[in-house]
Amino acid sequence: QSATGSLLETMEELLLWSKTQMNQFKTDMQPVFVEDVVSECFKLLQLNIDARNLDVTISLEPGAKVKSDPYFLQTILRNLLQNAIKSSPQNAKLVLTYANHKLTIENEGGHFSQQQYEILLASKEDKNSLSGLGLRLVDELSRKIDAEVRFEPAPVDTTHTAIYFR
Repeated sequence: QSATGSLLETMEELLLWSKTQMNQFKTDMQPVFVEDVVSECFKLLQLNIDARNLDVTISLEPGAKVKSDPYFLQTILRNLLQNAIKSSPQNAKLVLTYANHKLTIENEGGHFSQQQYEILLASKEDKNSLSGLGLRLVDELSRKIDAEVRFEPAPVDTTHTAIYFR
């Protein structure tokens, strides 16, 4: 069931990415409750979280809203959370926070840097393969909602991902 879900997510990402390439998606910018998007993403990923027995902490500004396309934001957050979960070892910590127009995901596991992100996005050899598709989609959709995704400096074996909302 997990493999089927993963394949479906990849197919959805590929379809969404191909539509963004054809500029067929228009953003529907509106006030979006951060808690609603976070809650939906965690519901979708709960089996993955349970499989790794992750210790998840969520800290959100009460009633926080961002101006965004809710579907695009959910896709961005789901992709970033999937990557955080996949790279986390068993029994690791995963922390998601939102404050001052900044959503952060911090996870134990392999470190992923801003430089690695930029290299992946600039890489021509991966443009037509599924490798890095989720992060390419994150980059394109975040630009469409006027947000910026950054992989910030973090301790060794930790990845600190931030989404800045303008």
